[in-house]
Amino acid sequence: MMVIAGALLAVSFVACGDTYYCDEVIDGDTIYVLGLGKVRYIGIDCPEVGEPYYEQARSLNAQLVQGRSVQLELDVQERDKYGRLLAYVYADGEMVNVRLLEEGLATLLTIPPNLRYVELFEDALRWAKENNKGMWKYGQ
Repeated sequence: MMVIAGALLAVSFVACGDTYYCDEVIDGDTIYVLGLGKVRYIGIDCPEVGEPYYEQARSLNAQLVQGRSVQLELDVQERDKYGRLLAYVYADGEMVNVRLLEEGLATLLTIPPNLRYVELFEDALRWAKENNKGMWKYGQ
């Protein structure tokens, strides 16, 4: 794993409290958090069911957050049109959004006004491509 998240040490967690429990991983970029409901990761898009790398993205997401405590950081827009909470999700101090990009299991999905970490996400995606990770393996 690439460590570009060093700048995140001073991050303030501004969601509805400090620590929550991830009860279920829905897919690569959506989880169910007890007390909050569905949480959609800001800034990334993972493959959908039936698409290449869906299982790998979902599996890594589950490995990082399933049945574990997570911290959530909100941005400007708190919910999407489906009512899901939009967040940067952290497990053991690592931003899961970035990890999925670094592993080549997500692409960028930048939707204003939630742009706080766009440059960090662009760096993670570039690194994954340069290092042939996941869906970027062998220049795919």
